[in-house]
Amino acid sequence: MVVAEQKPNCTDEEAFTWMNSVVPAIESIHGVNIYGIVLTSAGRLPRGANGLVQVHETKQHFLEGSLHPVNLLMCPHQCITNLPVPKPHTSKGNIVDVHLMQIDWVRLDRV
Repeated sequence: MVVAEQKPNCTDEEAFTWMNSVVPAIESIHGVNIYGIVLTSAGRLPRGANGLVQVHETKQHFLEGSLHPVNLLMCPHQCITNLPVPKPHTSKGNIVDVHLMQIDWVRLDRV
């Protein structure tokens, strides 16, 4: 996760443009994939006496849900690399896969 403060006069469109440019920059420069970017209001991140952001406190606030982000970009598909390969769909005559029937039931119940 990347946590940063958003400028006070920044629009949502500018914030998302910036966040979408940060993701590939971090990947190309550092060779790591990030799970997401959290933008908080200016002055919201905990700082020490020297003015530096307190990483451990920030992490604790994130885990507690008390960061109160103003914008959030999640990209878990770039981080999770060990997902199983989906099985190819095969239908044999009138036999239908059970998981397909369950999906249709959920859709019928909600409609």
